[in-house]
Amino acid sequence: HLTHSYAKDRFRMTNQADVRYGYNRARADITVKNAEGEDVTERKGIWFKNTDAFWVQTQPALSINERWAYTFTGRMDSQLTNSYASRVRQEDTDLQRSFLAPATVSASLGMTYSMKKFPLSITMSVFSASGTLVYCDELKKLYEERGADNYFGVEIDKHATFSGGSEVVLSFS
Repeated sequence: HLTHSYAKDRFRMTNQADVRYGYNRARADITVKNAEGEDVTERKGIWFKNTDAFWVQTQPALSINERWAYTFTGRMDSQLTNSYASRVRQEDTDLQRSFLAPATVSASLGMTYSMKKFPLSITMSVFSASGTLVYCDELKKLYEERGADNYFGVEIDKHATFSGGSEVVLSFS
């Protein structure tokens, strides 16, 4: 986890990033064809991904007084590598997710109230938007072949969907 904070006069900016990635090895029974073309079960050790996620966020703020500030928050979440249907189904046709497919992005603009003697802040964003981006034609093609009319909430003939609204975020740190 990385956090970088900058402050000068009434302006402050906090940038954060987090990356998590890990693999495990487990035994699995796999059906394969032998030399005669018959199905046989073999026990193999298989490497599989057990965690894969990253996010980046920026939050600039302009203080109004000791407790209130105008704030903007921008964030993106996704994963680094391909994810498959299961530990034993890791062929190209079993692809479920890919790098930035999907990626979730969000942005909000509002005000933050920070308490002085208690580490709690409340951000109220009147303008907030979020979206799902899927820019992987290989993954889109696989979902089309599976008969899906959407993937990750995005219509199958598009690469992104967005929505807007408001949000309230409580932060304890």
